[in-house]
Amino acid sequence: MIKNISFSVVLNAFSQIVLFAIFLFSAKIFGPEGRGAFSAIISLITLIGTVVGLSIGRVCAHEILSLKLTPESFFKKYFGTIGLIYVFTIVIGYLVFLFLELFYSKLFGKVELKFILILFVSLPYFIWNSYSVYLFSALDKILLQNKIGFFMKVLIFVLLLLMYAFNILSFTTFIIIYAIVNTLNLFLEHIMFYKEVKYELAVDFTYMSKIIFKCFQIHLDTIGYILYSSLTVVILNMNISLEELGYYNFALQLTSIIIIIPTIIAQYLNGLILNSSPDIFWPNHKRIMLYTMLICTVVMMISYFTIPILIDIAHLKFKPSLFIFNILLITILPNSFTILMGPQWLSRGHFKTISSITLICGVIGFIFLTMSVKTLGVMSGVYTILIIYFISTIINVIFFLKINAITGDKEN
Repeated sequence: MIKNISFSVVLNAFSQIVLFAIFLFSAKIFGPEGRGAFSAIISLITLIGTVVGLSIGRVCAHEILSLKLTPESFFKKYFGTIGLIYVFTIVIGYLVFLFLELFYSKLFGKVELKFILILFVSLPYFIWNSYSVYLFSALDKILLQNKIGFFMKVLIFVLLLLMYAFNILSFTTFIIIYAIVNTLNLFLEHIMFYKEVKYELAVDFTYMSKIIFKCFQIHLDTIGYILYSSLTVVILNMNISLEELGYYNFALQLTSIIIIIPTIIAQYLNGLILNSSPDIFWPNHKRIMLYTMLICTVVMMISYFTIPILIDIAHLKFKPSLFIFNILLITILPNSFTILMGPQWLSRGHFKTISSITLICGVIGFIFLTMSVKTLGVMSGVYTILIIYFISTIINVIFFLKINAITGDKEN
């Protein structure tokens, strides 16, 4: 397992390098306004896909433990049921988009509808992506998923370079490439998943009602999260220029690249806990958290000094993003800590608690953002993130201490 983690971290490092290259290339070609438009589209589709996705993957991780089944046997028996729910969520997602277009199109902000429609073709991928990581993690096949993700990023970069070389690269073709590759990614992951579990297509409607009920319990947590993530970008898009949104997105994207480190580790922690128990694994969990936080600290320091140099060397028009980026760096360690504590919340079945906490945090952030965006502009999004991570960190520190008390801090 440790070998897999190490290899996955290295693979994801290369994957992030490719992603960063795509990010810089598109920033160079399309500028702040193009990056702003792209981030608005991605955030809108992610918002809809995540809301209708019902957090099925997170519930599956707990169900495997509670039913005392192996991941393979669980998915073989119940994935037909889960798959039918997935199909329903896709239909609901498209209906939600149609409703927004007919009655609340101002949510699209200043982005042209044709760009949104093109990328919305890959909505099934965004819904699948909201929980597939939990499925592959439970099977201890997260490395396989990471390999597919790496191949897809390389494919996007190669296609962009080819189109640029033949002088046919535009913002429209850029969006089309993403829609096609996202859909291809969905099919490849699903094929690999089927090969691993050979699931049956039988549907257990009794179990379907049970798992949907559990999904709603934890889904409030997901909704709370998107209130201060994807929805923040959507609201900013409604109130500021695409250029300003591009500066914000550039800074946010840079911090997101750093956050991939604890995110990868958390994916493996989910699988490790499933093969043990939350209490027994806790000493190792703490040790892994410490090492991860130290790595993030080093990466933060390197980023602080190198990003301004990179912007100058590449002649990018994103210098206004540096101020935002330096502020957002403050959130890296609190956010990492929260992410790394996530597997403990889930494995212990604290669905209602984590949902309530995240929803409250999301509502606080949403209220602050909507009240301040007219006066603070793009900085209202930055301050919203700071407020949310401050609250969530305090809560997770309390939970950390509570687990220590329950386990008796056995490693000592």
